[in-house]
Amino acid sequence: MVFSYHSFGKEKNVWHLKEAPVTPLFGIDRYGYSGWAEITNLPRKRQEISAISDKHAEEVIEKYRRQFKEKRISKYPQPDEQDVELPAEYIFFPLQVSNDPVSQFSPFNMLDMLKRAAEAARRTGTTLLVKRHPFCPSVAVKRTLQQLTEDNPQVKVVNLNVHTLIEHAKAVMTVNSGVGIEALIDGAAVYAAGKSEWFAAANSIASLEDIDAIFSEAPRYMDSWQKKLIAFLLDSYWVSPSDYAAIERKIEQSIAQFDPDYGIDSALPYASEVFLPIVLDLQGRLEYESRRAKLAIFDFDGLNGSIERLDAIRAQQDAQIAQLRHESEQRIADLEELLQQKQREIGQKESELEQKENEIARVKAELEKHQVQLISLANDLSNSRMESEHLHSGLNHQR
Repeated sequence: MVFSYHSFGKEKNVWHLKEAPVTPLFGIDRYGYSGWAEITNLPRKRQEISAISDKHAEEVIEKYRRQFKEKRISKYPQPDEQDVELPAEYIFFPLQVSNDPVSQFSPFNMLDMLKRAAEAARRTGTTLLVKRHPFCPSVAVKRTLQQLTEDNPQVKVVNLNVHTLIEHAKAVMTVNSGVGIEALIDGAAVYAAGKSEWFAAANSIASLEDIDAIFSEAPRYMDSWQKKLIAFLLDSYWVSPSDYAAIERKIEQSIAQFDPDYGIDSALPYASEVFLPIVLDLQGRLEYESRRAKLAIFDFDGLNGSIERLDAIRAQQDAQIAQLRHESEQRIADLEELLQQKQREIGQKESELEQKENEIARVKAELEKHQVQLISLANDLSNSRMESEHLHSGLNHQR
């Protein structure tokens, strides 16, 4: 029998160990963890889960909720509490490591989910608070967050304790991060896109349109059966490293399912001691290279999307510039035509003015001519009067 750490698979006589998303628990599972875990096949456990009383489920969840409130602990180190004023209403989106193998259980790329959530935030006026995973090495995630925060005032990147962000959130959305089950324990409305041990206790994101509803609809919280599932995970499925009795029960369950006839007989003594370390080492190397490849593909897709986005923006700007150039040229043509029209009107007015001036000059000349004639007539009249007086004086003298 083999107990393999941080692994998954369906090989017989191999059990898989890994830390649970809730500190300090860990899991021992036939198939692995997260979406590989045996419990994701719920029909096998549904009867056992349904048998849990509502009271016991509430008590188990409350125990861990108090632990979160008192110790403010999470699976990964959290920053010290800060006195930061949070928005009155916001959706919290804790990101995952981009090359996390469990992300394969989501039908959506995490960056596509983030971009859809950002658009929903812009449309509804609800703030989207995003916390980047402390161990995320992705360049694509970094650049996407920079672009979103620059372009969208409703998107903000924060680095606060996850429990502080959960407690005040309208809802928490995630792929299948362990923060999701922490949020369920804290009593939040949780929406998840990827299969995990606790996926059935959350609201399913089955399409990108479901993300829009997170921002526009009232939050949906766990029902009675979902609380029982969480209690089962915390109280039975996962075990505490200090609970030796629970660990013994898990080992006994493993031994009970051991198949001694499975495997290949070897003539070599201690063959398993020789080959098993080699196989496990190769599996570890394969997982490491798989993560590297996944990160490279994730970043390529993410950056390629950024390049396409920049190309689209550039094309849009070129179209706007062409439109502005066309409008400017049309405006200039209209102004030139208007100027020519005004110049024609001015020319016509100048011609009319010149005609008026000529008419005035003609009339003035005629007036001057008439004035000369009047002066001549006045002189003639004066001479005639003088002659008349002279004749009249001569007649009087003859008498």
